[in-house]
Amino acid sequence: MKAAGVIAAGLGERLKASHPGVPKPMVPVGGRPLAHWVVSGLLAAGVERVTVLLNSRGDAALEA
Repeated sequence: MKAAGVIAAGLGERLKASHPGVPKPMVPVGGRPLAHWVVSGLLAAGVERVTVLLNSRGDAALEA
């Protein structure tokens, strides 16, 4: 089984001005959240299990 880890634990400081209150993994890029593109690419590469590491504010990303 191929597995991958995605580190999504940053605070997104550089994105706060353009996307206030939006967790970085949920910032829209091309009509979809940034996390969508990362996970989709991994799945397309044959990865079967993806683990996403979040920071202490990860609940906001999980709720979105």
